[in-house]
Amino acid sequence: MKNETSVSQYTEAVSHLVTILNKLYHENSLNFSDVHDNIEWDDAKKRALLEKYHINIKEHRQYADIVQEGGGVHGIALAGYTYILEKMGISFLNCAGTSAGAINTMLLNCVYSRRDAILMDKNEEFIDRCYETRSEKILDYLSKKNLSELVDGHITWQNLILKLFSKKDKTPLIDKIKRKAKIAAWSFIISFSLLIISAIGVGVSLTEKAGWMLWVNGILITSVIVIALSFGLIIINGMSLRFLYFNSEKMGINPGENFKQWMTDVMNDNGIRNVLDLQNKMLNENRLLNLKYDVFIPAWVGCPNHTVFWKVTEKNYQISHRKSLIKVKSIY
Repeated sequence: MKNETSVSQYTEAVSHLVTILNKLYHENSLNFSDVHDNIEWDDAKKRALLEKYHINIKEHRQYADIVQEGGGVHGIALAGYTYILEKMGISFLNCAGTSAGAINTMLLNCVYSRRDAILMDKNEEFIDRCYETRSEKILDYLSKKNLSELVDGHITWQNLILKLFSKKDKTPLIDKIKRKAKIAAWSFIISFSLLIISAIGVGVSLTEKAGWMLWVNGILITSVIVIALSFGLIIINGMSLRFLYFNSEKMGINPGENFKQWMTDVMNDNGIRNVLDLQNKMLNENRLLNLKYDVFIPAWVGCPNHTVFWKVTEKNYQISHRKSLIKVKSIY
């Protein structure tokens, strides 16, 4: 694709935001979620790979569920949003979305960060193709895709839609249509007027001979031809539009075959060939992440001036008070 944008250009454009956020939440003070991983890096090979790719073995990432809304082409911005979250140490568990959000959700679950790839025991060739975050890998796929190829419907629809978003032609499409409609209307009015005048001239010439009769006949013939051509163009354009609408009603303006093939290639590149592969990948990830759940529920207990938090862990309940810690026996 011409003028292909690299991932580094995307990340450099928002690097100042990451810097500001790191200053605001220094030393991992951003407590966004009570779900975090507790990975056991016992494998010496994996530890060596972490060191090779400069990944902090002591890092414990936070996890959250995410729902992403649609937005058409603007949905590309979602990859930038998730990139910032990932840079701040936040990853995603249960994901959902609509339209463009669903696409980004699916890609987030398919791809790997370098840390994920090492955890899932991928080979070094695969790890080299990954990035620090999953969002960067999504941006990599987007930067290498000519999005105009997704407009894969009838050639007339392609020309119409691509012209609408073209930067080369600055004239709005609606203005072009209006201008052509005005030209056609005025041509019809002028031709019809000339036809009437010529008909009157022919009527007059039947009663008396006149030198301008040849001119009148010429105008009459020309008007008839122009009107016939106008009607012909109207009929042809009407049939073409009807054909296009019939095509869109049957297959949609863009059938989406190009998009389907693109997504298939992306999934295959990450070892996902069907829903079962994706499900197994997600389940295996959750198992290896060894997630810990600490849920805090604010409550008032006895003293109106002190807030008490219930901390629910896998093995016991704890009541955390401002000055004391009371352990409560587990009920399960």
